[in-house]
Amino acid sequence: MATLLSIPFLLLMTAPVGATPDAGAARAPAPPLRSADQIIADSVKATGGDAPWKSHRSMETTTIIDYAKMAITGTRIQTITSRNKSLAITNIPNVGEVREGTNGRVIWSEDPVNGLRLLSGAEAAQFRIESTWNLERNYRKLFPKIAVKADSDDGRPLECLELTPAVGQPLTACYDAETHLQVLQKGVAATPQGDVPFTSRIKSWKEFGGLKLPELVEMTTGPIEFSARLTNVAFDKPVDDKRFEVPGGKDKNKAKEKTKESAREKTAPGDAMAK
Repeated sequence: MATLLSIPFLLLMTAPVGATPDAGAARAPAPPLRSADQIIADSVKATGGDAPWKSHRSMETTTIIDYAKMAITGTRIQTITSRNKSLAITNIPNVGEVREGTNGRVIWSEDPVNGLRLLSGAEAAQFRIESTWNLERNYRKLFPKIAVKADSDDGRPLECLELTPAVGQPLTACYDAETHLQVLQKGVAATPQGDVPFTSRIKSWKEFGGLKLPELVEMTTGPIEFSARLTNVAFDKPVDDKRFEVPGGKDKNKAKEKTKESAREKTAPGDAMAK
C-alpha cells in the first residue's frame, strides 16, 4: 500500500482526480474476486518483496508538494524506522512547519494552528498506519476487518480492499489487476477540524534500492487539489531516537492538557466561547 501522505494536515489546505470515465466507453470484464491475502501477496511481490524491508533499518523520504492552482509548493521529509518510529516535517509557504511524530507508543502533532497535541482515536490510528514499516505485511494487525471488492477505473479492472481499522473510518485501496500495483486510495481522513473525504490516485511508481514506491500521487478533496512527488529516498542514515519523542520533554504534560482542552472545546463549544 502506498504511504498515506500526511493526509490529516495536508487536507486542511487541500487528494486523485483523473479524467471522468466516458459512460459509453467499453469496459474490460472484472476479474473473479480473489482473497485479500492473494491480492496483498501480489502487491508485495510487485513492489520488491520483503527483502528490501529486511535489509534496511530506516528510510528517509523527501517529497515535493504542489498546490498548482494556489501557486504554492511545499516540502515534506519523513523518517521511518523498522521499529515503527516516525517523524514527518512538512513546510508549506505562508502556513509554516508541521511536525508529526511517534516513538512507537505516543503519537503527537505540532503545527502553527493547533499547537502541540498528543493524538488519540482516529487521528492517532492514521499516523500509526503511515508509520508502519512494510505496511502491507502488517495489514492484518492494523485492520481487523478486510473486505474484497471489484471496481474499475476508466475501463481498467481493479482489485480493491476495504480496510477497516479498529478506530476510524474504512480506507479503500485499489490495485491494478495486471501489474498488482496500487493505483487508488479513497476514504475519510480525521483532522482537527473534523472528518474530510479524500481520493488519491497514484500516477507512477519508481524503484529505490530494490523497493518500488509511489513516485507521483495526485489528491483531491472538494475543490482543493495537490500533487506529491517523491524526489529522494535515503536508507539507513544515522537516526537519533530522541527526535521521535514529544517535543519539549518536560512539556509532555502541557501537550496532554492542550489535547484535553481541545477535546472539551469540541464537545462544549458554548462553554469554550464563554471562557
